[in-house]
Amino acid sequence: MEKVLFVMSRRERDVLKVMSLVLEGKRTQVEASRLLDLSNWQVRRIQMRHQKKEDVCVVHRRRGKPSNRRLNPSVRKKALTMVRKELVGFHPKHAWQKLIEAGLKLSTRALHGWLAPGRLGIPAATFSERKSSMGRSDNGASAVSNRRSFHKNTGRR
Repeated sequence: MEKVLFVMSRRERDVLKVMSLVLEGKRTQVEASRLLDLSNWQVRRIQMRHQKKEDVCVVHRRRGKPSNRRLNPSVRKKALTMVRKELVGFHPKHAWQKLIEAGLKLSTRALHGWLAPGRLGIPAATFSERKSSMGRSDNGASAVSNRRSFHKNTGRR
């Protein structure tokens, strides 16, 4: 039989220790469920897997596999080429809107992650300059006028 190495978290090692005690008969399933903060049924499931697959039973089966929610790599590639060539200097939210208009389906969060400052050779200033200059005139004063308030002034604060 070929030996396979796998990484376990501290929690998974603790579960493995307790479950080995259950298999040896030194602890009951109820005690194990209390110690591990799991339901009795979860402990039974782990025990059944432990009897079949030894130590791998406590490691999550999806570890090392790609997410089911990841975007198709072709969508990412198209989006990033459009941003590099046609949408240079656009704020990520506006770039996302243009990508949606172009027929690419992706979330703003995904695009923000791809366009994080320093990635793609886009300087961080592109993101921060726009934010700091919004709503300001050249002299640094607010572009919003000082209008009179329509709220009653009761004189109290």
